Amino acid sequence: SYNGIMVQDERYIEQYYPTTQQKEAQKIWAESNMKKHILPQIYLKTEENEDNSNIMANIKTYVDEMSAKFVNGSESFENYEAFLKQLKDFGIETAIGYRQSAYERYKTR
Repeated sequence: SYNGIMVQDERYIEQYYPTTQQKEAQKIWAESNMKKHILPQIYLKTEENEDNSNIMANIKTYVDEMSAKFVNGSESFENYEAFLKQLKDFGIETAIGYRQSAYERYKTR
């Protein structure tokens, strides 16, 4: 999927955003300096990527399942700290560290 600016007929947006607030938000978004705010493409090292894939597979499944439970009320928000602890147990801090290292490598290019 593409998340950048694209050429389209002006009338499309007029129909898609019927409220004044939506139209104003569209103007503000179009005037922003996207390059200043977009995240750079970063690359993990091969050994980081293999470990990261295992970590994130567990985390993604767990977050998907627990998000649904928190939203539908079958899991109390009183258990949110246990949810965060489980993410740590799965290795979320390691995965974050891989991304931080990749970002540091990006900045030194």
